[in-house]
Amino acid sequence: MDSNCLAADNNTFVTPAFNLFNYAEPESTVDGDDTDRDMTVDCGFYRPVSIGDYAWIDENGNGIQDGNEAPLENVIVSLLDVNGDPVEDIFGNEVEPIKTTEDGAYLFNNLSSDDYIVQFTPPEGFHPTAEVTEEPNDDINIDSNCIAIEGDITGTGLTQAVKLLWGTEPTDDGDADPATNRTVDCGFEPNVFNIPTLSEWAYLLLMMLMAGIAWRMKGIKR
Repeated sequence: MDSNCLAADNNTFVTPAFNLFNYAEPESTVDGDDTDRDMTVDCGFYRPVSIGDYAWIDENGNGIQDGNEAPLENVIVSLLDVNGDPVEDIFGNEVEPIKTTEDGAYLFNNLSSDDYIVQFTPPEGFHPTAEVTEEPNDDINIDSNCIAIEGDITGTGLTQAVKLLWGTEPTDDGDADPATNRTVDCGFEPNVFNIPTLSEWAYLLLMMLMAGIAWRMKGIKR
């Protein structure tokens, strides 16, 4: 009643080598037949799930994909477990980080049904949008689900846990596939360099002037 097959190349599964001998196979009490046949070589299968979608430049910072806002390419996207550790796919391979395409898209395939966290690290000069819909399981594919990491200077954002379960994923997210969730997005705002106001410039000049006077007075006293 156990599964004996292992993942192989090209999405196939094979058993390890085994021997067959006359009169040496499991008895009828084990597999229901005679000792010339082995009826215990089984393979269990399950259906993989996928997760993905989109990163974009959220110009107005409202956490919604407005029609005039552009996709963001080269965002590094990592898939983690609920403890923040890397995960493996159904073949036992570690799921490596990927980058969003020129269309802002990303997709992780061949996953087990489980809870996952998606991490987004943008190119330099961006940070996650301030206004987000934090719940990534709401199946809305135009909102931002990533939250900025406090104190992180790279602009990295994390989602809350996303539950993936075969047959229950949204079918109105562009692929009509109940095994794929394509609604987990992240909006990014460009970093803005704050130019000092006139009053701030005046304050800075005053501080420099006072420092210069103090330095000159110190020289006179000597």
